This record gives sequence, C-alpha cells and structure tokens, in this order.
Amino acid sequence: MNQLKEFKKYEENKETLITIYFYNIKKEEVIDLINKELNKISVIQNISIKKKLNDRFYNLRVKIDKIGENTIINSLFLLNDEIFEYKFTQENINTIKDYKLRNLYIKKDVIFDIDYIIDLFTNFEFNYCCQVSKNHLKFKKINNNKNKIIIENKFINEKNMIEIINNFILEHKIIELLISGLNNNIKCINNEKNNKLLVEEGELSHEEINKYFFNRKYDKNNILLEKKLNELSNSNTNLDLFVFGKLKKEILSAIECYQLKELYIEERKLEKLKQFVDDSYFNFSIIPIQVINSGDIADKFIKDYNGLMGIKYY
Repeated sequence: MNQLKEFKKYEENKETLITIYFYNIKKEEVIDLINKELNKISVIQNISIKKKLNDRFYNLRVKIDKIGENTIINSLFLLNDEIFEYKFTQENINTIKDYKLRNLYIKKDVIFDIDYIIDLFTNFEFNYCCQVSKNHLKFKKINNNKNKIIIENKFINEKNMIEIINNFILEHKIIELLISGLNNNIKCINNEKNNKLLVEEGELSHEEINKYFFNRKYDKNNILLEKKLNELSNSNTNLDLFVFGKLKKEILSAIECYQLKELYIEERKLEKLKQFVDDSYFNFSIIPIQVINSGDIADKFIKDYNGLMGIKYY
C-alpha cells in the first residue's frame, strides 16, 4: 500500500481525479455502478469537467468489461488519464470485514484521496470508549475512519458497573477510557480514584469522541511545548541545545547528525519530513503540534518559530 503515496503528487484544478474502490462486488454490478456514475456525469454543465470524468469512468468500464464473467472485484482504482489498480490483499479484505467498512467508495477531487485510503487500511491506533445507556455498557475502539464494538455488557447497579469497567481496562490494558452517556450512573465514576477513566456526560457521536481525544492529545503536547519555550527566557538555559530554522536545512542537518533528542513539529510538516528522511534516523521523540484554538501556544509557535523546534542531547 506504500506505493499509493506516489500518487499524492498528482493535482488538478478541478475535481476530476477519481478514487474508487469495490469490495466483494460482482463484475456485472460494478459495470452497473459505473453506468450510474456516467449518467450523473451526463448532466454536468461544465464541458471540460464533464469530458474528463466521462472519459475516465468509461475507460474503467472498458477495463472491467474485459474481466472474466462472474468475477468478484476487490480492488482500488485511481483514475486520471491512466488507470492504476491496487488489488486488495487478504489483510485489506479482513480489515473491511472486521470494521464493517463500506463495499463501495467513490471520491472525485482535485487530488486522489490517498491519505484516507492509507489511514483506513494501515492505521490501527485506537482510542477506547464506553457508552452507557440504562443498564447497558458498550465498549468500543475508535479512530477517525474506523470503529468497532469490542464487547457489550449489562450491569445491575453502580458497583457492578464500575467493576465491569475496571475489569475491561485490566483485561485490554487500556491507558485511557472515555465514558459517556445520559445515565445518572456515570456521575459516580467521577468519584473513582482512577486516572484512566475520563467522563463526559451526554451521548457523544463518533465525531465528537474523536474530537475529544484529538483535543486531549494536542492539549498535552501543547503544555510540553509551552514549558520548553519558557526555558528560552531562563538565563540558565543553554540556548545551544535548541535548533530552529527550516525543515530541509537546520532541522534536517541535526537529524542526519543524530543530534536530536526531541523534535516539536507542526503536525502537517511531519508528513513532509517523513517523505525525505529515512525511518532509520527517527531515533528521537517527536511531539506533533496542532492549533486547537486561535492564539494558543501552538498558533504562536507556528507563527514565531515556523512550527519547528529541535532539542539536542548536548
């Protein structure tokens, strides 16, 4: 799947690059789906957009039509003036099954939807949550593009509920568990002296749960950043340990010389860094920084320090 990263370089000025995948769909059904897209395209007013999309879906239909009858399609296609096909591995198929992902995905944009696809099939870092309703507990793992119910339990009373939650944390080695719901029983959890339990009253959507963990992660990182920046105004600080500058110049040089102990870096720059630095050089702590609120410490860091600060060993 790493080969898909090569397609991140493609960009067009209109939404005419097509990312499409089919999972467990018969050839004949795939052709029907493509024909539906061609019908939608036929009413587009912009002639150049219409022609590009029509040509690209038509070429895909021709390709699919050449496949043997009764074939099941399990592939991702990237369509521009050429067609790139990535056939799903068994591991990819297992991911689709395990997380009940959609069997059809279509995205037309100015870029290929590579970040989404790679995250979907390779990101297995999850946050954990427990949704409480009446006498029912639903434990889930979740990230931006996937979620899965791990287990569901019924509880009798508050004591039993807390016991089930604590057993789940121990069994699954959970670092943090977000508990949410409208049930009055969750209020008693605030009295529990367990820093692994996080409580938010109300029913939270998947988007709200992801946002909660996003803010929590970057709040922690921004606190670390602020402490480190405050050291700059301390007369006892050895300023020679700090590396500022450009990503491909001062920061890259310090990385290649194995000088860095820590790197505070704006999140979006981290992906760029990984594109031209070999994995073998990443032997230091990386603290990704993201603006949560306008004017916060991350915002100032990005404006004043270009979102980059390395800390040397010595």
